[in-house]
Amino acid sequence: MKKNVSIITIIVTLLATVILSSYSEPKVKTIRGTIKSYGAEPMTYPGVTTTKGKEYLIVASTETKQELLARQGKLIEFTGFIINDEAELPPMSLKDGAFKIETWEVVVPKEEKKKNK
Repeated sequence: MKKNVSIITIIVTLLATVILSSYSEPKVKTIRGTIKSYGAEPMTYPGVTTTKGKEYLIVASTETKQELLARQGKLIEFTGFIINDEAELPPMSLKDGAFKIETWEVVVPKEEKKKNK
């Protein structure tokens, strides 16, 4: 009887460990790309095409989206989280999912940095 209880305890512990290890915090990613406008006026929304050819819908505040749309064509570095789980994807997501922005900044090309010195 004690042997059966020990085996069951070990099995339950192993199962719990496997299940809990599969739930991890999303990893913060940094991507670079250019903003493109999708949709038609007045229902436009921003997406980013990365330097590696991936396309993501931008998930951010309305103010941030407007700021990014004003910077279309510029190279921008984003930090945030990739969303590609079907259950979490917002409507109108692009082919590679969505990107929830934490921070962003316009990347100044090295040539421009040299000119400004």
